[in-house]
Amino acid sequence: MFSEFFPEFYFMELHDVDEAISRFAEDKKVDFIIVIHKEQNLFSRLLVKSHTKKLIYQSSVPVLALHE
Repeated sequence: MFSEFFPEFYFMELHDVDEAISRFAEDKKVDFIIVIHKEQNLFSRLLVKSHTKKLIYQSSVPVLALHE
């Protein structure tokens, strides 16, 4: 999907997804973060917190949220 932009992929082994993304953004001095928001069913929306929303509110760098 992003092949024309030459993306780089990294894997981190932290259990808190939001913390891992924020730490990575600071360490690598990224310009902005792109997240792909996966649509959830009603049951998931009621019980599972949104990492995308938390990241958008807490991030110190701009976040581009794309929908799947």
